[in-house]
Amino acid sequence: MRVKNSPDKRNHKVENFRRYVQRSIRQLRHHRGWSQQELARRLGVDQATISNYESGKTDMSYAQMFELFLVFGKDLTGVLKLTDLEEQSPSPDEKPEKE
Repeated sequence: MRVKNSPDKRNHKVENFRRYVQRSIRQLRHHRGWSQQELARRLGVDQATISNYESGKTDMSYAQMFELFLVFGKDLTGVLKLTDLEEQSPSPDEKPEKE
């Protein structure tokens, strides 16, 4: 019997979410025509911080993520569609679940 919400599966989903956030920041920034420096100015951080967010070297706090949503004029569902996480490929040690 397989555990539906195993630690490995949760870790895989967390990592997918992290990568999705990183891509979303970069895509939203490019869509607005903003440099990392411009987004940093609007958030009150330095350019290296934005680079670290986009590369995954630094994780954003909830407060920082919420402020990012506000800067882009989005709500949480407008920026991150959590259903997209379900479409990510399964981890190598995971079998697809049957509906």
